[in-house]
Amino acid sequence: MDDDDFADTVIRPSLSPVEPFARPDDDTIVKSPPPLVLPADGRASSRSRARAVEDIAAQPELSAPARYRFSLNSADPISLDVPVLIGRDPRPPRVATAVMPRFVRVHSPRREVSATHVELRQDGTSVIVTDMRSTNGTVITVPGMPQFTLHAGGSLVVAPGTTLDLGDDNLVEIMPIGRLLARDLESFERLSP
Repeated sequence: MDDDDFADTVIRPSLSPVEPFARPDDDTIVKSPPPLVLPADGRASSRSRARAVEDIAAQPELSAPARYRFSLNSADPISLDVPVLIGRDPRPPRVATAVMPRFVRVHSPRREVSATHVELRQDGTSVIVTDMRSTNGTVITVPGMPQFTLHAGGSLVVAPGTTLDLGDDNLVEIMPIGRLLARDLESFERLSP
């Protein structure tokens, strides 16, 4: 082989784990909302909280990229900004990836939920559910369709409103895509007692 064999090869740097969806040649600039500055006593005044909320709400295009969310057992929504592994004792995949997944541990007294039972991830504008070779499978309920079981190793693109029954009363609900969550606005309001 000579150097001409590689003349048209373009080598790009690998993506940062912090910005897995950014491309090195991307010219998009994402600005974050203005920070909420607290006075020396650490408490935000009602006016400063309201102003911060108004600033963020007035500029949704400057908020974080749109992400799907999911709720586990009707708890607070969790963003799918990175892949999520759910199980009794979830472990990282054997093959390293550019982005470290989030691990969500569930309680399973009857051991119906496998150690690493299911993976949820957003790929573009889709949510993909993958059964991670669980022992009992994952029961899926898509709105308007009969329930079915996703067996070991199976993957499926799901829509918001879909519920996943992992076993031992552990239910996952896929929630709609959102840019600025109501929870994010509420966090500004909870900064002072």
